[in-house]
Amino acid sequence: MSILNVVIPLLQAATITPQAVEPAAEAPTVETRAPRAGRHGLELGIGLFDHTTAAVTATAGGTTSTTSGSGVGGSLTYTYWLADDLGLSAQVGVVSVDATVSAVGTQSQVRSVSVVPLLFGVKYQPFQFRGAERVRPYLAAAVGPFIGTDAGISSGTGGASVASRTEAAAGGRAGIGLDFLASQRVMLGLGAGYRLMTDFAQPIGGERNYSGADLTLAVGVLLGGGR
Repeated sequence: MSILNVVIPLLQAATITPQAVEPAAEAPTVETRAPRAGRHGLELGIGLFDHTTAAVTATAGGTTSTTSGSGVGGSLTYTYWLADDLGLSAQVGVVSVDATVSAVGTQSQVRSVSVVPLLFGVKYQPFQFRGAERVRPYLAAAVGPFIGTDAGISSGTGGASVASRTEAAAGGRAGIGLDFLASQRVMLGLGAGYRLMTDFAQPIGGERNYSGADLTLAVGVLLGGGR
């Protein structure tokens, strides 16, 4: 066998242009998370509180007064999302407490009482359920003042008088819940939490402290394009 018989086939093999291999088509990606980083969220919530019946009844000289709590309140929450799963929030709410005082004779009084929490905190969504990407569990924590207002109108033989008193107490709330993404911009939420606060210096609506559990339903929107 001559050298040419070996070299020529090797040269022919080296000069063959390899066939281009078509890359496998990538599967289309499906967006399962609404990107939130850099976006703004607004939530309107309605809650049930454990002060559904906070009654104080006192009788003196034939006069009976009763103060009762409705146990229903609302909230408005703003959230700025630092990342898809972490947001900074500011919330203003109201715990409605209706106070009515009735008196025998010419003396009467009507009171209106409210407790408004103003809280600042974080909302964190550590994971999402496999196979249910639109449902996102979350943890939330916030601190801030609870502002109580007690206003009343008294009337009698000497005329009528109006009195109002406002106090603030430190407190906070911790909670858990679920967010359901109805679309890229609309969210529905269900949450449960516990409010913890210090006492008011004087009773507001018959109580010095409105610590307790709550259950909240919310609807929200996401604004902005994010990043």
